[in-house]
Amino acid sequence: MKSDLKSLLFILVICLGIRIGYVLTLQDKFFFPDSVRYDGIASELILGKEFSSASTAPLYPVFLSWVYALFGHSFLAVRIMHSVIGTASIFIIYLIAREIFSEKVGLIAGFLGAVYPFFVFFTGLILTETLFVFLFLCLIFFLRKTTVQILSGSGTSPTTHSRWNHAVFHMKWGYAVCTGILAGLSILIKPVMVYFLPFAFIIMLTIYNDRRKLLLADGLLIFLIAGFVMAPWAWDNYKRSGKFIFLTTGGGLTLYESNNPRADGGPGVEKIVWTEEMKSMNEIELDRYFKRETIHFIKNNPRRFLELAVIKFRRFWSFTPNAGGYQSWKYKLASIMSYGPVVLLAIWQIVATRKRWRKLVFLYLPVIFFTLLHTVILGSIRYRIPIMPYVIIFAASGVPRLLSPRKAD
Repeated sequence: MKSDLKSLLFILVICLGIRIGYVLTLQDKFFFPDSVRYDGIASELILGKEFSSASTAPLYPVFLSWVYALFGHSFLAVRIMHSVIGTASIFIIYLIAREIFSEKVGLIAGFLGAVYPFFVFFTGLILTETLFVFLFLCLIFFLRKTTVQILSGSGTSPTTHSRWNHAVFHMKWGYAVCTGILAGLSILIKPVMVYFLPFAFIIMLTIYNDRRKLLLADGLLIFLIAGFVMAPWAWDNYKRSGKFIFLTTGGGLTLYESNNPRADGGPGVEKIVWTEEMKSMNEIELDRYFKRETIHFIKNNPRRFLELAVIKFRRFWSFTPNAGGYQSWKYKLASIMSYGPVVLLAIWQIVATRKRWRKLVFLYLPVIFFTLLHTVILGSIRYRIPIMPYVIIFAASGVPRLLSPRKAD
């Protein structure tokens, strides 16, 4: 037990050291256009201004504003905070892998996550990925805890006055409360997460139909708490626009950017032709307009929509970077040598453990959800980052089997 703890601490120290060492080498500049937008909003918040638009989810700019308030307008400070959060994510990967598989698999998954180049790379970017990966991992961890409590028979009210029964009862509700809070925070950083909870619960209700009442009760609590977490943002939007906007007004543009006559499966806002009518619309009208145009395009071009879905799927699971600035052989080789073995080993292990799919459903859910999502909206390696912890856990579970087939966990 002590040796396992030492191994975990060693992995976490290595993880933090790699990330901090990497961010110290970076120039004090932006690398992606989205970073400029997040930084601009955070800078306004520091000056005491409120959000001027509902087009961008609020949590990451708020996070940036807190870092700037504590350490000044420092990209290095943000990147160091990302390094700490990234290390915390590795700890959650370890916990999930340990509980689903074993201590050994947990340590292997933690090590693979600690050295995975794409996790390290995104640590240095002023983007949502590092914070979102952590929140999403915590959400999956507590969602699984909540469901396991129900399936183990402790999802009912205590029938006696024993301290143990009461402790288990309150623990179960505590897991559900944590799940709701994390779901709300996840939505406030990536609004598409509003679809994940319904997706997950439909799957749960289908698989565990003998526990539907308990699952529905917990689901209702989780949805209510998630809504409560999101309420301040919705109220802020109402004060500003006179309309209740629970998410953002940027969803329509993202949908149309992904599905229009000039779309190619990747980012392409610059390809959209802005008419005078569009320029005269406010953000709510523009959001509705883009959604209508997207539906119109799909209805009239179903074949092209399906072709784009295939292209987005390929981009999402690509072995090499899609972005034009990362096409050199160095980036391609690094991607193939790191991502390639992980995804191939994960696929092999998914096939090998197919008979135990019910136990592994919480690893499947993120992978399936984000894969389907990004066949509709933009496909990119960047948007694959949130599911890689679960791919890595699958790959880690295959390492003992690969090294010692007869004694594998």
